[in-house]
Amino acid sequence: MSSSTVGALYKGKFGAVSVNLSAAIQSDAGDNAVNYNAEIATDLGQVTLLAGIEVLGSDNAKAAFSTPFATLHKFQGFSDKFLNTGSSTGMPNGVEDTYICVKTKLAGVKLAATFHDLSSNEGNIDYGTELDLVAAYTFKKDYDLLVKFAHYSADELSRDTSKLWIQVATKF
Repeated sequence: MSSSTVGALYKGKFGAVSVNLSAAIQSDAGDNAVNYNAEIATDLGQVTLLAGIEVLGSDNAKAAFSTPFATLHKFQGFSDKFLNTGSSTGMPNGVEDTYICVKTKLAGVKLAATFHDLSSNEGNIDYGTELDLVAAYTFKKDYDLLVKFAHYSADELSRDTSKLWIQVATKF
């Protein structure tokens, strides 16, 4: 599990269009696994539309790009089916996540819907699709309510899974 990772990140804005590009290479004593992400977003009035692709590459299906210290729940869908991409017991074929997200704010509630199409980086495996929904609301200035829902529809990985989170937080 020892590795060295080097990467670069570019964020830019061209009028109403935002761009987020990143790439990294991870190496151990042998071959490299590659990670890259490309996103493009635009604001359409009250709605933000974002589309992207993230690849956690594979080292010839021996091991995939691994991020052991990352907050992985945020990426590749909230169902958490892709938390173990790097190990030979996890998903050594890597992950390609093509996604589209729509965000808006309605009556003080932040809303987001993200659709993921998930497949392997090597071996042409169709993992499945996932829909993630989020609603966040701040009330009485010091309280936050967060509701998240995920539905993973399995093709060639795992099984269909739905999850619901309801979270209340306060500031002291």
